[in-house]
Amino acid sequence: MPTDPGEPAGPVARPSVTTAAGVLAFAQAAATALATAVVVTALITIASFGSVETARQAGIYIGSTVAEGWVAAVVQLAGIVVLIVAGRRVLSGTGERLYLTAMGLQVVLCVYWLIRGAFALVPLVLLIMPLLGVVFLLGAASQEYIRARSS
Repeated sequence: MPTDPGEPAGPVARPSVTTAAGVLAFAQAAATALATAVVVTALITIASFGSVETARQAGIYIGSTVAEGWVAAVVQLAGIVVLIVAGRRVLSGTGERLYLTAMGLQVVLCVYWLIRGAFALVPLVLLIMPLLGVVFLLGAASQEYIRARSS
C-alpha cells in the first residue's frame, strides 16, 4: 500500500518504446556482429595472400591498411558487448548513459565506414537503429520509466 497518494501502487510498467529501445540495441549488436564477421573474413583473406599488395593484385581491396581494419574490428567487437549490456540495462530501467554511449559508438562506426568508402547502403542502414533507439530512450515515457526505476 502506498504511503503517499502520489506514489504508484505497484511496480512501474515498462513502456513499449523502452522495450523497443532495448530490442534495437540487441538488433544492432547482431547486425554489427555480422558486419564484423565480414571485415574479419576479409582481413584473414588478405593475410592468407601474404601481403596487402598481393591481395590487391588478386582483386581484393579492403580500402584501408590491414592494421586499421583490425582496429576497426576490435572496436566493433567491443561495441557488440557494450550494446548487449546496455540493452539489458535499459530493459531493467537503468543504464541510460551506457545506452547512449553504445549507440553513439555505433554512429561513429557508421560514419567511419562511410568515410572509408564502404558500400554506402550498409552503414546507412546500420545508422537507423541507433538513431531510433536514442529517440525512443529520450522520449517522455522512457524517461518517466527510468526515473521511476531509479528512485
